Amino acid sequence: MRIGLDARAITKYFGIGRYSQSLIKQLAVMDKENEYFVFQNGNCPDFYSFNPRFHRVVVDIPPFSPATLWGMNRLFKDMKLDLFHSLFNVTPAVYHFKSVVTVHDLMDITFPRHFSNHSTHKAIAARFFHRIVGRMGIKRASKIITNSQYIKEHILSFFKIPEDKIKVIHMAAAENYNRTIDFKSLNRTKQRLGLPDRFILYLGDTKLNKNLERLLKAFKMLLDTKPMDNIKLVIAGKKHRFGNQLIALSKSLGINGQTVFLGVIHEDDIPALYTAAEVFVLPSLYEGFGLAGAVTRLSEHASRD
Repeated sequence: MRIGLDARAITKYFGIGRYSQSLIKQLAVMDKENEYFVFQNGNCPDFYSFNPRFHRVVVDIPPFSPATLWGMNRLFKDMKLDLFHSLFNVTPAVYHFKSVVTVHDLMDITFPRHFSNHSTHKAIAARFFHRIVGRMGIKRASKIITNSQYIKEHILSFFKIPEDKIKVIHMAAAENYNRTIDFKSLNRTKQRLGLPDRFILYLGDTKLNKNLERLLKAFKMLLDTKPMDNIKLVIAGKKHRFGNQLIALSKSLGINGQTVFLGVIHEDDIPALYTAAEVFVLPSLYEGFGLAGAVTRLSEHASRD
């Protein structure tokens, strides 16, 4: 079969990006029969060219934009695709082949106020776009993949589609998280990142659904109840526009001296970060799967020889 994979979200969206890259990389390793056309933007790294049946198609169209509806169609004309898999639930308006969409969550419906990182008018436009276009992608798909039973039940409650149209495929931590980390390399990573000796870790983005304001307030309550000068709260990951608000809140709470904002962490450093932490916290109000929980469980068992 000739299969199109829409991977345009790899470089911009952390969770979807990791899912997309892991899926494509494993397909390139495992599938020696089908031919793939990977739609991605120009600055996306090449991680599948070792398989000659995988072809890179550069697309200068943002994944979550109105241009997706019509701009992708001109790329399909000469490819004669048998199947198109959108790795997020936005698809072109017109296509004449079977399609699969991956639905990571329905935050635009269940938590609309927390959905976008943009300012108010852009957030309203984004929610409107996703509600219309996302619904269209879900309803038109031949098959839907989602990563948890929880999201499957949400889809069924909001859309009148047959249950057997949805396939739950759980995510898993990458192999590099299940490895031994020795003390020397662990300490080198801690020094390079400027990590404290003991810390509570949050790793993820700073969207509203991540509930980080409440995490900072809870940390303040913990320090008020039991002063601990030797432990800090480390918040790592992409800041978005809410990051500055969190920094300001930590100052107003008087805990900025015990709060560290690391920003984006390189993938290779994440296993050591999990292993070095005393505690990992995931205070989210809403998650599609919560992959960080599975990753943390592996890092707990990584021995420090």
